[in-house]
Amino acid sequence: MTATEAAAYNHIRRGSARSRAELARVMNVSRPTASAVADSLISAGLLRDGDKYCGSGGRHPTRLIPCSEAFSLIGVDVGRPDRMVGVRINALGDVVGSSSLPPSSDSAAEDILRLWAHLDPEFSALGIGVAMPAGAAAGSNDLLRSLRRRLIGKYLHFTDRLQAAALSEGFRGGATPCRDYLLLSWESSVEAVICIGGRPFSGAHSLAGDLRHLPSISDNGGVSEFGDVLSSWGHRVPASSAGLAEVCASALRHALAILDPEAVVLSGRFPVYGEDFFRALSQRLQGFYCRIAPAKFGELSAARGAALQTHFSI
Repeated sequence: MTATEAAAYNHIRRGSARSRAELARVMNVSRPTASAVADSLISAGLLRDGDKYCGSGGRHPTRLIPCSEAFSLIGVDVGRPDRMVGVRINALGDVVGSSSLPPSSDSAAEDILRLWAHLDPEFSALGIGVAMPAGAAAGSNDLLRSLRRRLIGKYLHFTDRLQAAALSEGFRGGATPCRDYLLLSWESSVEAVICIGGRPFSGAHSLAGDLRHLPSISDNGGVSEFGDVLSSWGHRVPASSAGLAEVCASALRHALAILDPEAVVLSGRFPVYGEDFFRALSQRLQGFYCRIAPAKFGELSAARGAALQTHFSI
C-alpha cells in the first residue's frame, strides 16, 4: 500500500470522506487521482462500492465502504504484572476476539504465541503489535528477534503501551471524535498522554504528559502532588466518588488551563467508580468546556492500540 493509498483508506475508515469526490477534497488531489486510488483499494479488497447517498448540490455519489473482513491483526499488552492481554481486530478496528493468560516461566515470546493461538488458531492474521511499558526497550530487542524467527512473513510492531491506549481511545474510542485530548490512567501509578491532532505528543525530552507533580487536594484537605495523593491510597477505596472527583479536578484544572483539550479520557481504576464519579468530575470542570469520558475499551485499549499501530505501519 502506498502512502497515498494509506491516507485515503484511513480517511474512508475514519468517516472523514465517504465518496471519491469527498476523498479528493480532504486529500487536496484531483478527482481522477482520488478515483484511481479508490479503485486500487477496491481491487485490493480493502474497500467496496456501496449505495448512493444525497451529497452536496443535489448529487448522488457512490458511497465507499471499508471491508471489515479484508484482514485481521493481533495486539498484545505485556505491561500488566498479573496477566498478558491480547485482542484480535478486523480491518475496521473492531475487537472480534480477546483473551488473557497469566505469565509463565517460559519466554515472553512463547506466551505471546500461545495468546495468538487462542485468538487465531490458524495464524491467519497479517501481523501483531506488542504494547510494552515505558522503559522496557532494553529487553524488547531480544523479544523482537525471537518473534521474528517464529513469525516469518508476519508484520511486527512494538510500541509504548500508554501511547497505544491513547491511540485506541482516539480511534472510535472514548475520545472520538476529538483530535486534541488527554488520556489519564491510574493503575499502580498515575500516567498520562497528550494527543494533538490525534497523535501522542512526547515533548523535547519525552516528558510531556507527566501530571504526577501537579498540586492536588489530599485526604486531610492539604495540598500534595497529584501522583502522591493517588499512590497513598494504594488499593484502598476513597471515601466517596465525590472525594476522588475533587482530587482529580484540583489537579486537572492546571492541565486543562494550559492544554485546552477537547476531551479527557480516564482509564485504569477510574471507570470503576461509575457514573457518579464522572458526573461529579464534569461538574467541577464545566468551566473548561472539556468532555470527560471513561475509556471505551478498558483493559483492552493498549492491546487494540498496538494492533492499530501495526496496521498504520504496514
